[in-house]
Amino acid sequence: MSGPSDSGLFFVLVGRVERLTIWPVGSSIPADWRVAFGPGTHQQCEEYVERHRGETHPKGVPATAWQVPERLTS
Repeated sequence: MSGPSDSGLFFVLVGRVERLTIWPVGSSIPADWRVAFGPGTHQQCEEYVERHRGETHPKGVPATAWQVPERLTS
């Protein structure tokens, strides 16, 4: 049986409040989240997150595209 991360590739998703998350390619992207990077390996995605943590807007992702779905906020 194969799963969404069987390809070994991932995206970095971003929400409007500077939240970045690593997400397996092949999984549905949650509503109101956008791809900021990828696809890439998990290591490449981790490096992206480290480089862009704390930025107001990751490069290439307009602020107007950022929205955090209520079901994913803590």
